[in-house]
Amino acid sequence: MEGRSADIRAITFPSEKRMIYGLTVTGGRKPNWRHAVGTTEGMSGDTRGVPEWLDFEWREPSYPGLEPQDFPSKEAYSKAVSEKYSKLTTKTQRVFIKSRIPPEIVHEAIESRLHVQKGQGLPEKSLWIYFVWTDDGIKFRWDLYCTKPACAMKEGGDEIN
Repeated sequence: MEGRSADIRAITFPSEKRMIYGLTVTGGRKPNWRHAVGTTEGMSGDTRGVPEWLDFEWREPSYPGLEPQDFPSKEAYSKAVSEKYSKLTTKTQRVFIKSRIPPEIVHEAIESRLHVQKGQGLPEKSLWIYFVWTDDGIKFRWDLYCTKPACAMKEGGDEIN
């Protein structure tokens, strides 16, 4: 997403719970997708598993955006930002998650969490989910992260250039 950012407006879960966001990810090229500026990640610290899908809503303003120091007052800056964002279209995309992570991977992460008492540290294994905004929409990756050296990290999801 060279020259644009993704201003995430909301994420909706299958339960119809809607989370309103003010998160923005910006475009840029990095040698590894994990370090790309357009990458967001999430980790659940509980044992509920993963959702079937998530619906994302976002807008794509130019990047870098307007700067407050370029305006005579806060009010002028705020008005310019409001005008700019009001002209942007809202994009949406459903990202399927549960069907794209092997059940045994989710089970490993949940089982590992069950063996750690609340407040007693992190589990040996945790499932990390990454959403990467690209010119082709949102890409999805997952990692089963292990804290012990003998534990092999497992990963999957979309190919990201």
